[in-house]
Order: sequence, then C-alpha cells, then structure tokens
Amino acid sequence: MNVNNINQTWPNPKKPRPIIFIGAGGIVRACHLPAYRKAGFPVVGVYDRDLATARQTAKQFGIRLAFRSLKDATVLKNVVYDV
Repeated sequence: MNVNNINQTWPNPKKPRPIIFIGAGGIVRACHLPAYRKAGFPVVGVYDRDLATARQTAKQFGIRLAFRSLKDATVLKNVVYDV
C-alpha cells in the first residue's frame, strides 16, 4: 500500500443536517466551528453548562440558539449532535 495514494477528501453532503454543539469551550471555538463554517455546514445551536459561554459562542459565530439545558438542546430531531 502506498500511503501517497490514500484519498483524504470526500464530497460534502448534498443536504447537510443542522448541527448542535454540546459544549462550547476553546476547542469548539478555535477548531470545530471555524472548520464547519469553512465547509459550509449549518450550525444552529450550542449548549454549555455555563450559559454565558454558550451565549458568547453563539454570538461570536452567528448561531441562532444557545440552549439553557442539555434537555432543551437534545429535543430536536434530524440534527447532528457534536459532543
């Protein structure tokens, strides 16, 4: 096997599902959200145990929803949860 011939790219989904983050810390802000933005993936919500952090992250990245509780964040159907 020649490692130079390994496919490292995949096509984006035609209809990506909305994404909700569980956790809004530094890795999410520095890595995940910029990568999802670059890929054009729709992030619609974020939850963090610290509501102020969730709100700050939502504001910084233009995310519609900052959930107050984990229960609230996990009631939506047909979404992808990034935990």
